[in-house]
Amino acid sequence: MRRNRFHAIGLVMAMALVLPVTISINSGDSAAIAASSKISKIITFAPGTSKLTNLAKATLYSQFEKMRLSPSVSVVGYTSFATPKAKITRNSLARATAIKQYLASLGLTVKISAYSGGRTSKFTKPAVADRAVISFSPTPGLLWIQDFNEPRGTSPRAADFTGLNGDGCDELGLCSYGTGEMEYNDPSAATTDGQGNLVIHTENVDGTWISERLWTAQKVAFEYGDLEIRAKFPEGSFNWPAIWMLGNNYAPPNQAFGTTQWPTSGELDIAEGLGGNSVVQGTLHGLDSSTGADWNWGGGVTAAAPLVDVSGAYHTWGIQSMPNQVIFSIDGVEYCRDSFDGYGVTQDFANGATTYFDSKSNWPFNQAFFLILNNAVPAGTNQPNGTASDFKIDWIHYSTYMGFGRLVR
Repeated sequence: MRRNRFHAIGLVMAMALVLPVTISINSGDSAAIAASSKISKIITFAPGTSKLTNLAKATLYSQFEKMRLSPSVSVVGYTSFATPKAKITRNSLARATAIKQYLASLGLTVKISAYSGGRTSKFTKPAVADRAVISFSPTPGLLWIQDFNEPRGTSPRAADFTGLNGDGCDELGLCSYGTGEMEYNDPSAATTDGQGNLVIHTENVDGTWISERLWTAQKVAFEYGDLEIRAKFPEGSFNWPAIWMLGNNYAPPNQAFGTTQWPTSGELDIAEGLGGNSVVQGTLHGLDSSTGADWNWGGGVTAAAPLVDVSGAYHTWGIQSMPNQVIFSIDGVEYCRDSFDGYGVTQDFANGATTYFDSKSNWPFNQAFFLILNNAVPAGTNQPNGTASDFKIDWIHYSTYMGFGRLVR
């Protein structure tokens, strides 16, 4: 949902809350953020103009990803000491505004504030007297963010996501995605709603279920760390929503990319709506070398989230991972911890229960994984024409965890 967000890095085992501070022209560096985390860049202008040069645009673009990891960006425009008094505010503000508009055109959705800084000192070198200064502080530990605050109807960023088309046959050589699911995927079914959400819209259109599957394959992958997604699951038993991941080495049956096929590649289900969308489970899937099939014959090593109403509200679904361990959480609270001892997987549940699965020394989770968001329609679904639902994703945050976490591009 649209709002000013504080990016908090939640650690289940060792909580450390870092609150970002809004930067204003008169505030200086905040004591809450180390001075080294604040970034400032000078953007120069030709005397008397507020038009951005190609060099200025290149400088701004080079800082774009860091600005996206900041809660706010301050832009202060200046004019040279020789500027007539009547033009000081107008010219300096015009420069700050030009930068603000350019950053907005790139899709930067954090708060961008433009100010007039007035004249520069008479001792300022002429080459940088006509300028603007951008300042921002990336949230410590925050590595990647998607807030979906773009205007209504905007597709997810192409630099991060790919929208799949069809039923898996042509793109992947995996008809019905290997599960018998019925939907036909269309990228136009996943756009922003103008209220801070990415919405995957699923609908029966004249007997064909239209939905969408998005993934970050070959674009962005996540090696360990803390990955959290705030989302509201769709309503109705015909939905099969999932927030999940595949190993970055994954290769589909047609071998269009990757090196390793499922389940050897590993699958990590952060939150999957099962049982007619009545329960949400977090699951690990890997190869059982004794059977050649998925762990537990397709069931994986799984845990049900402590949630009664799956679709009633927004929830933050997360995994916190490091070598040989994956923790599942809901709304910042751990409910299951899966640990690998070199031979098998121990599950420790929040209620004190423990299980052990002999994985035959297989643990495919010590690698980077890419993210998938989709709402499938299970085989055999029989709902009337026009039946529809919305899977809403509010935001996705990826941070370091216990010193681990690396974004792979």
